[in-house]
Amino acid sequence: MAGMRLFGKRCALATDDFFFVGIIELMFSLPWLTWIAVIYVSFMENRSSCSSVENVMFLNIFLFGLFIAISLNLILGALYVSFSRRGTMSDPKPRRHVVTVTYVKFSAWILDLVLAIYGTIILYQDDFCDISGVSRAIEVSTIFQWVKTCLRIIAIISFCNWNLSKHSKDGFEKEYFKGSVRKGTLKRWNI
Repeated sequence: MAGMRLFGKRCALATDDFFFVGIIELMFSLPWLTWIAVIYVSFMENRSSCSSVENVMFLNIFLFGLFIAISLNLILGALYVSFSRRGTMSDPKPRRHVVTVTYVKFSAWILDLVLAIYGTIILYQDDFCDISGVSRAIEVSTIFQWVKTCLRIIAIISFCNWNLSKHSKDGFEKEYFKGSVRKGTLKRWNI
């Protein structure tokens, strides 16, 4: 399967490779979403125990934003699985929506980065009030958000073609047209 194009660059991943990305996303997002929902409900029941209204607002925004981000990632993972399993190698047209889902996923990654920064800010406050174990949830989710952000940056750098040469088509040098035939395949076969 040929690599897909993102932002005008050819990627080493094809649209059918996102099936496994979607499965992994579903495996991690569903338990994570359940855990955050339980923490959020517990927080809403016990938020009156915190005297600082500002802290309650920060925690409420973070937990609700985290719930939205994980829900969005869960839906996008399901769309990856749904669209990636369609089509064949000779007919990749049914997979054309994988690129669109990937662009939407980039927007979700920006939300994840904002939540990682926001969680870090909350954790470094001096007057942080821990309501029913929310601090542990914020610590774990902030670390998880930073790890996901770093892994995504590494994946983008690894799988996209960053060759910007003007003498290449699609970023790949066509070296096999530069030399004579004798230096290539025929020489290996002693012809």
